[in-house]
Amino acid sequence: MQSLAERRTLVVAGLAWSLLAPIATAQQSNGGRHLSIGVGPLFISQRDEKASPVRYGGAAPFLEVAYTTRTNRRKLDVRVGGAYGIMRSALTRPNDLPRQQTGRGWLDVEYSRMLGAQPSSVRWFLGGLVSTHGTVIVHHYDAVSGSEDVYAFFSAALGPVVRVERGSGARTMSARLGVPIISLIARPYDVFVPLYREPRPSGTHLDSRLVTIGSFQAADFSAAYTVTHRSRTNLVLGYHLVVERYRDVEAFRFASQTFALTLAVRLGGG
Repeated sequence: MQSLAERRTLVVAGLAWSLLAPIATAQQSNGGRHLSIGVGPLFISQRDEKASPVRYGGAAPFLEVAYTTRTNRRKLDVRVGGAYGIMRSALTRPNDLPRQQTGRGWLDVEYSRMLGAQPSSVRWFLGGLVSTHGTVIVHHYDAVSGSEDVYAFFSAALGPVVRVERGSGARTMSARLGVPIISLIARPYDVFVPLYREPRPSGTHLDSRLVTIGSFQAADFSAAYTVTHRSRTNLVLGYHLVVERYRDVEAFRFASQTFALTLAVRLGGG
């Protein structure tokens, strides 16, 4: 017959196993390499004062492909995506002028490591984020002038990123925030003029400079809910918010938010 001390030991061991088993399962399912494809709507609010002093906004479909490799303590994400849509403002008339055709593309590389041993379901990661974003705007003026111009804003930024994850069995909730500290900004004008445009521009107007957080402020926030299915496939419901502000004589402001459904497939046996 078991003593009281032995019973207590078995109870504690069983309780510890019930708490740690979901964590181990979640870490095992999240490890390895994954290739992800995400689609959804991208809601844009932009104001490029080189093109217009008013704000333009609208929705655009987007596609993003991501590659992720991770262990229990390290994670590397590479994401590339793009979107294209028609933006309108309070000045847009029934003839759909003026309006802006906006193309948005991005390439992000994120590397992070887990902080401490953290034998719990909540894990904190700290690392760095290199993000390159490009916005190309074709501004269509009113019917009187009947003309259009092409503007662009490019940024390559480097800064810290912090991530928190909470795993419970086959489900994981996560949130991430990245803030650039130093950025390379380029604002070309009439570089992407359509080939049918006549006369062709005589030259390229380019304004590029290396700036710090005092001139270019941005934030990159995302949240996701991941469900692992059959150990090789993850289904991710995510939200992503990007805010950019460039202080200049002709300022640039951009904000976008996405709601995406992503399918991630595990590669190989790792």
